[in-house]
Amino acid sequence: QEIMMKKIGLVGALLLAASFAQAATINLTPTGLTGWSLSGDTTGEGNTLALVTTLGPGWGAAIGGTAWIAPNANQGNPPRNSGSFAGSDVYATTFDLTGFLTSGVSLNFNFMADDSLNVHLNSTNNSAIYTYNVGCACSAPIASGSINLSGLNSGINTLYFVVSSIGGPTGLDLTGTVTASPAAVPEPATYAMMIAGLGAVAAFKRYRRS
Repeated sequence: QEIMMKKIGLVGALLLAASFAQAATINLTPTGLTGWSLSGDTTGEGNTLALVTTLGPGWGAAIGGTAWIAPNANQGNPPRNSGSFAGSDVYATTFDLTGFLTSGVSLNFNFMADDSLNVHLNSTNNSAIYTYNVGCACSAPIASGSINLSGLNSGINTLYFVVSSIGGPTGLDLTGTVTASPAAVPEPATYAMMIAGLGAVAAFKRYRRS
C-alpha cells in the first residue's frame, strides 16, 4: 500500500508540473555565426558568412547582444561606394518544435537590414511572411511586431531572411524569438488523477507521522 501511494503521488506531481507548463520562447538572436547560414548570394561576394567588423555608412550599432552579419566583414566605403555588389543574400536559421504545438506559434523580431528584407518560412518559394521594402532600414531597429506562423513542421523549421541590396553595403542584424506552447497539456480526465495523487501524498505523510 505504501509503494502504491508513492506511485500515485509521483504521477500526480508529474501531472501537476505538466498542467502548469507555460509557453516557451526559442531564441533566434545571432550573437555570432553559430546556427546561421548564408546561401543564394547574387552580389558577387559568395556564400561565406562573416561578422561585420566595419559597418556600412549610416548603419546603426548592432542591437544590444547581437551582431551584424554579411557575406563580407568589411561593409565600409571604400570599397563599397562604387555601386557594385547589387543583388541579394539568403540568411537562414532553424528552430525545433518537437514537443510543441504547431498552432498559435508566433515570431517576434526587431531588425536592421541594408537595403530591404523579406522573411520566408521553410522555403524561399513560399510567400513572404514579412516584407520591408522601403530602402535601407539600417540606422535604427525596425519593430516587426508579432507574426503568427502557419504551415509549420512538427520538428525542424527554417526561417529565411532574404536581404536585397541596390549596391554598396549589405547586411542583417536582428533580435528575435519564436513563442510556442508545449504539446503535453493534461486533458480534463487527468486532473482527477492529479488531485487523487496529491491527496495520496498528503495522506501518506499523515500516515507516516502517526
